[in-house]
Amino acid sequence: MAQAIVHKSGEGRAFWMLGGLYEVLLSSDESNGEATVMQMTMPAGMGPPAHVHRRVAETVYVVEGTLALHVELRARIADPHPRR
Repeated sequence: MAQAIVHKSGEGRAFWMLGGLYEVLLSSDESNGEATVMQMTMPAGMGPPAHVHRRVAETVYVVEGTLALHVELRARIADPHPRR
């Protein structure tokens, strides 16, 4: 049976990178390489550079603010307000 792993915000390993604070809520080691979950807090205009994940999926959940990203060569805007 799989072990449940629970981390609250502020309990994970955190580090400053690319102008923002990155906190690991679930590490690849804890999930047997299945997933990494990070909470990223960053000022406007900062964040990871354009990149590609060839073998893994990336899920983005925006809690506050707006995030511009490209998915399959299409520009997308993500924010916490669902569209109707």
